[in-house]
Amino acid sequence: VVGAPDIAVNPAALDFGENYAGSSPTRTLIVSNPGTDDLIISSITSSDPLLSAAPVTFTLAPLAARSVTVTYAPPVPGTLNAVLTVLSNDPDMPSKTVTAVGSAVPAPSFVVNPPSFDVTLYTNTASSRTLQVVNNGGSNLTFTAQPVVTVASGTVTVGTDADNVFVDKGEPDVQSGPAA
Repeated sequence: VVGAPDIAVNPAALDFGENYAGSSPTRTLIVSNPGTDDLIISSITSSDPLLSAAPVTFTLAPLAARSVTVTYAPPVPGTLNAVLTVLSNDPDMPSKTVTAVGSAVPAPSFVVNPPSFDVTLYTNTASSRTLQVVNNGGSNLTFTAQPVVTVASGTVTVGTDADNVFVDKGEPDVQSGPAA
């Protein structure tokens, strides 16, 4: 009786979803050997240079598995529709493929005016200031503003995620602060 290696991969497809250009999201591919002899992975290559895998060579004992980190690194906006090819010594399937899809969009880019506030408040008083947030980037921006207290002398209320403000691309924040 002669043993034989057998290659298996999971998942069969990788979906990177939507990411910002300049980011490097990763996914995990599990390569396993349900066979009865050592499985030698001789290479893992991609049809798209923006998609890479590590490690690209290794040996798996029978019934062993290994995680492979797959990275999508788009420097500019675009679409990913690639194939990873895993070459091995599996006698009946020496080449196994995994599809990879995703996209890269421009990141939001914002400016605030003024860059900071300096307010001194006396007991039982309030102050209101206008902060303009402009998103000049290529995607929508969601942000949360929180006060920073440099000298603890009173009560400060910090909002929750429900207080997030959504600003469309190219649009200023037109919401005003609390009434004085």
